[in-house]
Amino acid sequence: MFILFFALGAICLIYYIALVSYSGTATPFSEAWIMATVVCLLLGLCFVIPRTKKLINKIPKVVKICVLSIVGAGALLFLVLLINVITGFNDKPQEKVDVVVVLGAKMRGNTVSRALADRLDAAYDYVMEEGNEDVVIIVSGGQGADEIMTEAQGMKDYLIDKGLDENRIIMEDKSTNTMENLKFSYEIIEEMFGNNASIAICTSNFHVYRATLLTENMEIENVSGLAAYTKPILLPNSTVRECLALVKEWMIGNIKLW
Repeated sequence: MFILFFALGAICLIYYIALVSYSGTATPFSEAWIMATVVCLLLGLCFVIPRTKKLINKIPKVVKICVLSIVGAGALLFLVLLINVITGFNDKPQEKVDVVVVLGAKMRGNTVSRALADRLDAAYDYVMEEGNEDVVIIVSGGQGADEIMTEAQGMKDYLIDKGLDENRIIMEDKSTNTMENLKFSYEIIEEMFGNNASIAICTSNFHVYRATLLTENMEIENVSGLAAYTKPILLPNSTVRECLALVKEWMIGNIKLW
């Protein structure tokens, strides 16, 4: 068991180093990998320190069974959520849509972040496909406390620089989270198309499942996902974080997991 936990801890530590080397120490959720490393090493030491081994052996069997059951249930839940998240990795509308809603992400000064650029590239490629010339894009995102401009404005500027006609771009610049992205964008869509519009939610591939699940709870119909590429180095961190975000959304009543 010591070797197993030591190996897991080493994997977590190596990934943390690779992650922060690529995207910096400010990467959301990156500190969790250091915590996982410490936990794995401590658990491993429990199986080699004689005194600790004796204490473990003295724990009543029923307690051990309860603990293992809780851990097992948690692992099973995580696996189910992980599989669901992965199902959205390659989502793309099967039929032409009326509107593509691009969900905002972090701005770096007046430049879009890597993740946001990937989302915008996916949306741009879709609306530039033959037959999609009349599809409009809603860029959705307000201004964070540490941002010098709204995400929507940065997103619009990026698309215009790529050559997209600005008349095909609509800004939603009040939202501060995914729920508001969807809510405020849908209000714009209703004004333009009524409630019969077909919509593609364009976001990072690991985020597609949660975003479309949120629209179900909001009773928004005719929605499909449009998955944007995510750099492989970021996927483990983002995917694990997304599974925890799903649990949070379920706990506060924003989604139904089953």
